[in-house]
Amino acid sequence: MRQLRYLVIPLFVIELAVATWLMFFQQETFKLPEPNLVGYPAYTRAKIREAISVVRPDVALDWHHLADTLFAGGFYAEAEACYRRASTLNPNHPQFRYHWAFCLSSIGQTAASDEQFRRAIDLGHSHPEACRHFIGLNALREGRAKDAQRAFTSSSELAVSRLQLAELAIRDHDLTHASALLNELIKEQPNAWRVYYLLAVVARQQGDTTAEQQHFAFADVVSEHVRGPWHSRAATLQKLSLELGVEHRINVALEQLQQPQNIDRVADIILAENGESWDPLLEDLLSNVDLARDDRKSQVNRLQQVIDKDGADSYRTARLGFALLAQQNTTEAELLFETGIHLLSGGKSQQVIDMCGALTELRKHAGNVASANQIAAWGDFLKGTQLLEDLAIPEAAAAFSRSIELDDSRARSWFWLGRSQQLLGNHESAATAFAECLIRNPHHEHAIRNRRALSSSTTDIPSDPASLER
Repeated sequence: MRQLRYLVIPLFVIELAVATWLMFFQQETFKLPEPNLVGYPAYTRAKIREAISVVRPDVALDWHHLADTLFAGGFYAEAEACYRRASTLNPNHPQFRYHWAFCLSSIGQTAASDEQFRRAIDLGHSHPEACRHFIGLNALREGRAKDAQRAFTSSSELAVSRLQLAELAIRDHDLTHASALLNELIKEQPNAWRVYYLLAVVARQQGDTTAEQQHFAFADVVSEHVRGPWHSRAATLQKLSLELGVEHRINVALEQLQQPQNIDRVADIILAENGESWDPLLEDLLSNVDLARDDRKSQVNRLQQVIDKDGADSYRTARLGFALLAQQNTTEAELLFETGIHLLSGGKSQQVIDMCGALTELRKHAGNVASANQIAAWGDFLKGTQLLEDLAIPEAAAAFSRSIELDDSRARSWFWLGRSQQLLGNHESAATAFAECLIRNPHHEHAIRNRRALSSSTTDIPSDPASLER
């Protein structure tokens, strides 16, 4: 009996130890997230499922990678739980804390976000100023202006923090401080529309009408309002891809196209969604794959199909035209260029400029100098508008002058030469250019308005630059 007792007691102890271990193990086990992937593209679903399937319960980097994947897919709550798990497994990793803090901010948990940003700084994060900037943004979201100001001041090596400080200073009517910050920023970021706009606001509050008008003029030149359809190719792709439900594949494919070693993967990414209907954006991307593989025949056929099915614009005609030129098919290329230069659309002015250059050379080669000059003039005019957007005013004025030397019959060229000279302060030259514009188009309202402004004041610059005359 005593021997049996000696056998039972150790077994009981072992069983108790196992039960205790299992209890604590279950407490430490972290349940994998189960995001609702219904309606997501196949490629997105596959990447998220792959990230979930390879997670090792005790490896922080696996949890962090899964969190990044979920966050990129818009699953913020699930991503936050995974970032928390990664930081629990490796509490001294500053980047884990930083990403966790950013995710917490995205779901509105600003206090917890601030705590993790500060923890990332304490752990030696490589960009502590970025952490402080986001702490400032969290404070702004909650209306804590003083806390935000302290945070932005501590991260003032960042231009974006100084811009926030300038806006806070304007709100507090500290115009001297705001003006100093903005004038410093304009030297670093001469194309920043927001900086010019805020300088105009400061000038208005100071009662300096001339400076207000001038800053608004420069702000309008670089703003989306004046540029109208001249927005970037990336923005167009993003908007259309959202409408067509293919955003993720387009973004990933564009990233892959920047890396030549990954070209062979791009077609698989684009075509990952089985049963997808024909899509002009995806076909356009596939034509880039053809180009990277030097398959000119396939590229031409694909681009022709896109135009036949979905219509022509300057971007598509330029791509197909230059592809045909590469095949020595100059006749078809010339016809496309002739059409394309009249289809200026959606951020494609550079494509039109390129087509003008190619068509000018083809016309010169054919001996048609008059036509070549007209086309070259249109190209120089578009170069001038691009330079004006970039606030390269002297260069823009030179481009408009070259356009007029080649073809002086266009009112729009004279108007924008006058506008450039006006922005440069050359009011006599501006007045002459506006007069030439009105000879060619007596009803050009913007030329009339700007010439009237010049005659009434030698320093007044209207705050609403005209849109281009088409």
